[in-house]
Amino acid sequence: MLGPADIWQKLGGRGAAPARLGRYGGAALVLGGGRNLWEDVARVRPWAGAVIAVNDAGAHYQEAVTHWVTLHPEYLPGWRFYRRRHCYDASGQLPLCHASRAAEGVDIHWELERYGGTSGLFAAHVALMLGYSRVVLAGVPMDNTGHYFDPPWARTDNEDRSIGIEWEQARDTIFAGRVRSLSGRTREWLGEP
Repeated sequence: MLGPADIWQKLGGRGAAPARLGRYGGAALVLGGGRNLWEDVARVRPWAGAVIAVNDAGAHYQEAVTHWVTLHPEYLPGWRFYRRRHCYDASGQLPLCHASRAAEGVDIHWELERYGGTSGLFAAHVALMLGYSRVVLAGVPMDNTGHYFDPPWARTDNEDRSIGIEWEQARDTIFAGRVRSLSGRTREWLGEP
């Protein structure tokens, strides 16, 4: 089983490894943007471990978020502003923000050659590199059902076969059974928690 530094190396980490590499442990719940996000979260409530929000989910999840991960750091300032203004962080402490490149609002920059192509997969990689030993995906179905904030008729374009190949490759070479999913195609690929 690959440890955090091994995963960093396998994904083609460049430069100095991020300071938080391997600093955490236990379970982490990854909140994606899938239409079924809230149903998935309801299935695991109350959650006792860390919460890792992906993209918009960090702006709308009303409970504590430990980490916030994105491949779209240009949106972080707006998402963080929304979260702060809605007082979702009662402690006044914002989550640590992780991205694939440096940008405004990014606390930890993971410079990788291969990050998987989707923010949900990137978040799973980051969770394991941070040291979490059990990762549960909520709202990361990678199907065509749309986002949790979309109207019912809207769909996403996540059925590209290359996306499935990236997830299956991560399952077979990096995850080692530590990443599971509550719904969609990722549940088929990774199994249920």
